[in-house]
Amino acid sequence: MKNYKFELFADYFQVYLMDTEADDDISEVWTEEALDLKLGALPNTLAIGTFRNVDVPVEVEIRDSEPYVDLEEWDHASKGHVTIKSGRCVVFCCTDFLPDAQRLKYHQASMQYYL
Repeated sequence: MKNYKFELFADYFQVYLMDTEADDDISEVWTEEALDLKLGALPNTLAIGTFRNVDVPVEVEIRDSEPYVDLEEWDHASKGHVTIKSGRCVVFCCTDFLPDAQRLKYHQASMQYYL
């Protein structure tokens, strides 16, 4: 397991995790269901809704399988996954300058993120 921690400004209450080679149109991710869940998914992108429009802690764990999560510990939980085919992804907020955003690399050709 690999673990990455960030503190990002969740401008407009959003954080994204996306394959660096994705061509997903993130303007299409926030459906009514995604807004209710605070989690939107496109083929190569996860959009995470936050409850605060401030700096938020973000932790990404890269695992080979879906982790066990005790949902009783949380006030709100949503479940989703994304496949990162390139082995590289970017973590950013909607007003970040994408070329400067945090990037994660993984040794496998394809990985999945569970949230």
